[in-house]
Amino acid sequence: MRAMLINTGTELLLGDVQDAHLAFIAGEIFQLGLRIVERRTVPDSDVIRRTLTELFPRCQILFVTGGLGPTTDDITREMVAKSLGLELRQDPQLLAWLQQRLQVRGIKWTSGIARQADVVAGAHVLPNENGSASGFYLKANINPRIPSPHVFVLPGPPRELQPMFRKFVLPILHSIIEVPLPVERRSYSIAAMGESLVEKAIGEKVLAIPGIELGYCALPGQVEVRIIGDPNAIQAADAIIRRELRLSIFSDNDEALEEVIVRLLKQRRQTLATAESCTGGLIANSITNVPGASEVFLAGYVTYANSSKTDILNVDPKLLEKYGAVSEAVARAMAEGGRARAGSTFALATTGTAGPTGGSLEKPVGTVYIGFAAPDATRVKKFFFPTDRETFKQLATQSALDLLRRKIIKK
Repeated sequence: MRAMLINTGTELLLGDVQDAHLAFIAGEIFQLGLRIVERRTVPDSDVIRRTLTELFPRCQILFVTGGLGPTTDDITREMVAKSLGLELRQDPQLLAWLQQRLQVRGIKWTSGIARQADVVAGAHVLPNENGSASGFYLKANINPRIPSPHVFVLPGPPRELQPMFRKFVLPILHSIIEVPLPVERRSYSIAAMGESLVEKAIGEKVLAIPGIELGYCALPGQVEVRIIGDPNAIQAADAIIRRELRLSIFSDNDEALEEVIVRLLKQRRQTLATAESCTGGLIANSITNVPGASEVFLAGYVTYANSSKTDILNVDPKLLEKYGAVSEAVARAMAEGGRARAGSTFALATTGTAGPTGGSLEKPVGTVYIGFAAPDATRVKKFFFPTDRETFKQLATQSALDLLRRKIIKK
């Protein structure tokens, strides 16, 4: 069955509010074998009616969000009614519930609030337990003169829509789709490989499996691989992906790399410190964003100036003078100094040229040295990320964390 989504709201098109509904609804309906095949975002105007009329013949299930409030720009009810050739009727029970709700909260009644008791003729009301705007469901072809899909009209605020969807919409969908399609979805997070290299490693082999869908999404420092298909196809594709990508896979359950690091360190009762220059504390920030990081993260030193590298990390001034701050020798000294000062099992250090200025022929903008100190040895790896400053920091951070991950899992 083809499912589509219409998000209403001029504020969405102005960029004042970001849409949170596509990801939520798509995730909830996937368990039923449903996919959102098209999404439209439209302003609070007659465009809503025209879009409804256009999409009715093209889908079997249609979700419409927003525009159910009490103000004059909340016109979704009217547009749905017009597109279906049906009347709006005030629901006495809904009106009484609204009056009681406002009275309990000490909110003054206004005539506009009564609009939220208007319901399209023949609709099934979806109660809103977290707000005043009820949703409603219209069965397919509710007006025999106008062919239409199953239509679910839902409030805009996510805190209202999401519980309503789970409690009232999903049971209706289950009754519409009696036997969910046997479809599965898996994703894999890949580190230290570009999107084209990932595709070269697995693309042809996976797509040779009948009925499999393969997709990629490139992010700074990682690639997300997605497969969709029936259980047998998924199992065959999974075997190929794990065989070809091996250690480059850091998660198959949507864990961020820093979450993987914290989990691995906890399991082994190991600790980490960071000594950062060009990443400006981003590695430490990533780690400490993970709940429970305090069990494994001991300290983070942001030593941007050469003097701080010497004072805090005990980097020999002669190394800075001879090799420069952006060098293998200094990255090594920073990592060892951070580990010694914090007393941690491991330490990560970064020193580089983020740009857009400050580079040289020998060390162009985008150069970064990542030091990794461990009980057995200290290693330094050189990377080159010629990109904007923010992306450079993200790439350096991901690379540093992946160096640590690979060391931990090889133990």
